[in-house]
Amino acid sequence: MGFKEEYAKFTKPSPEREAFVLKTLLSLPREQIVKSMKPVTVKKPDGTKITYKVMPDYITVDGMRVPMSGTTAQKVADHFGLSLPTSQMAQEIYNNADVKVSAKPLSGTGTTIGGKYYSPNDVVSNQGVGYAPFAVSYNEAIDKQLAEKGANPDQIVSGFAKDIVAPPAAGKLGLYGLYDSKGKPIQGGSGETPHDTTVHTEYGTYVRLVSPDVTITYPDGRTESKPVGQVYQAARYTPAPTGKGDPAVKTEPPKKAPEEVAQYTPDKPQGRMKLLERIDKFLEQFKA
Repeated sequence: MGFKEEYAKFTKPSPEREAFVLKTLLSLPREQIVKSMKPVTVKKPDGTKITYKVMPDYITVDGMRVPMSGTTAQKVADHFGLSLPTSQMAQEIYNNADVKVSAKPLSGTGTTIGGKYYSPNDVVSNQGVGYAPFAVSYNEAIDKQLAEKGANPDQIVSGFAKDIVAPPAAGKLGLYGLYDSKGKPIQGGSGETPHDTTVHTEYGTYVRLVSPDVTITYPDGRTESKPVGQVYQAARYTPAPTGKGDPAVKTEPPKKAPEEVAQYTPDKPQGRMKLLERIDKFLEQFKA
């Protein structure tokens, strides 16, 4: 059974699905990913050029682009010694893409899976955007669009998905992209979303890793290499403090503190009653 079939078994987003995805992706050969990367050059108004390398397409296993959470994406990037793009970089990659495809989200078109039709409303509410069969179906639709455009594996492709980008704010999941027919990202701005970073996934959100360093070419011809974080505002995803939703973090139930009368406070009437009971017993010793 291939990755696609195994992934579909998990159906809905869960720590177990993230653990499965992470284990699978960490087994990929780094050399294969790095060798595939292509340069993207951005020219600034003052003539300075910034160049970094990107994966031409998103992380794919057995022909399927893999949805994952922000935390999982960070772990994958760290494992390969690469970086997640920022929302600004995601836009630059789209601007420089060899093949651009307009997004056709299932929330607008609906989809048929195994002979059953799911309406746009099903995609958004009943099943949810993290439903695994939707991810399989959408991936197949992307492949068809790219084939119609005549795209090949060496070309940078973009437009049809949301990039999982570096967190735009602490604890926030960053998603950017899904371009309409006019080249405008449906998920734009800073990319900030209200979703959790450890489990939340969507059928069309993927990871395109970028090089950890950028090369700066100044107008006078000088070049300089700097870490991505010194050129772009690139934060990192970290596991939630409680480990909730993160398959890599184990938590234990909090230990119950021993009850002591000395810890009595007015907002704990139960403790107050115990204190009064002890006072009564003490006074009984002096009764005739």
